[in-house]
Amino acid sequence: MAASVLDLIAYQFVLFVILDNYTVAAITGAVVGGVTNFLINRFWAFPPTARSLKVQGLMYVLASGAVYVGFQACLMFLIEILHMNEHWAWFPAQLVAWVGVSYPLFRFYVFARPG
Repeated sequence: MAASVLDLIAYQFVLFVILDNYTVAAITGAVVGGVTNFLINRFWAFPPTARSLKVQGLMYVLASGAVYVGFQACLMFLIEILHMNEHWAWFPAQLVAWVGVSYPLFRFYVFARPG
């Protein structure tokens, strides 16, 4: 939740203050939220694994790329096809990306105990 809040703040900040471009806003939010999410998951949310920080970080970056693609696809669909406001589109796109991509990848791949 903390990572998503920071992601939302960064996304909205870029749209309102810096550049009216939802793709740039999504990338910025993804980086801010991603770093926060990794640290919280690695050190608090999931049980420790034997993986090194470097290996798990690389796995996280790869999984985050998939999450970003899912999120961006949802944003594009909502904004370009359904003509939803780009500020409001973040919420449903984030939910779909989290339920369908983020949680399963992080829980069962990145932060799972090595088999």
